[in-house]
Amino acid sequence: RTTGDGMIGEFINGESSFVSMIQNGQFALLRDRTNASPEWYTIPGTTKPGWINPMTGTPDTSDNLIYMAGGNINGGPGSYLIQMDFNFNTAPVFRPFQFGYDFRANSVSGSGIIKAIGVSDADHDKIFIATSDGTFFQTGNKGLIWYNEGLKFAPNFIPWDIITSNSDPDDIYVSGTGFSNPGVYRSEDGGNTFTGLTTQAPLATYYEIAISDNDDVLFAATSEGPYAYVFKDNSWYPLTGSNTPIVDFTTVDNIGDDIIRFSTYGRGIWDFDSEIIINPVALATSSDNSDFGVYPNPVKNEQSIQLKLGNGVQTGLVEIFDLNGKKVFSERESSDNVILPQLSNGQYLLRFSNTEVHTAKLMVR
Repeated sequence: RTTGDGMIGEFINGESSFVSMIQNGQFALLRDRTNASPEWYTIPGTTKPGWINPMTGTPDTSDNLIYMAGGNINGGPGSYLIQMDFNFNTAPVFRPFQFGYDFRANSVSGSGIIKAIGVSDADHDKIFIATSDGTFFQTGNKGLIWYNEGLKFAPNFIPWDIITSNSDPDDIYVSGTGFSNPGVYRSEDGGNTFTGLTTQAPLATYYEIAISDNDDVLFAATSEGPYAYVFKDNSWYPLTGSNTPIVDFTTVDNIGDDIIRFSTYGRGIWDFDSEIIINPVALATSSDNSDFGVYPNPVKNEQSIQLKLGNGVQTGLVEIFDLNGKKVFSERESSDNVILPQLSNGQYLLRFSNTEVHTAKLMVR
């Protein structure tokens, strides 16, 4: 779903064609993704979502189907889900089918409009909808019957994206505005209850989310930059480095081979190697860091730090990584006192290895 400058897009037709949602229900179809000669369609209706109509493709890019938020293809009010079928052989090219369920009329407030759409990668029959008032809907049979689960989020939360884990369709994540409330909610019981992922969470809009292949890290494109939530730590981490642009990160996708692709508002598309990022940040080789610490923390540049470990620190390897996974310091120490090199201000990960591996976050100011 990655495009630049805040728009959203989907690949279809075996990924040889591309659909880009522009604004107020208008979108462009590029039959040949290498040839910028678009065909245009505007979704009808008087109660559309506004600047960007949410849309998401099915997990099968060969079926030429995209779910889009109305509008109402018959004109007038209502917030309906549209299944857009693209025909590349005969006219018409655009073949919309509108589900007969009005999410606006059925929202708790009676005025909510579709703001987020998700299809489970683990069960393609499951589709999820969240409306602007926080009402959550789902279907387990591709829209034949819809279930209204009620209000599930904080009053000020506006949904932006819905995904599930790769293996469990009942493990659901919803992202959105996270300023006076959580920016990402998780349900582990199929949408009955949701809890916020709040530890070290930035105050931001979480535009889109994506999950790692092993379901162990959740990535977020936010108005404060790229972030990762490591489930092992139950915590958010920034993925910013010295070259990261300071702009809104608007979309994020797991494109395979451990590559997480982010797009930005005006600064292009950025790929992150999740193996490089996850391993230094999560360090799954360490099962318990509760007895390990670094003092002082935060620390000033070129100041010495002291490592604290249960029975005392013996000889071991001290390594420091920035949040791009780059190793910026490595030295074998024979005491618990470590003199830091000159480092840029920011957050780092310190790893101490002897008979076990221990980790701690390190802040340099």
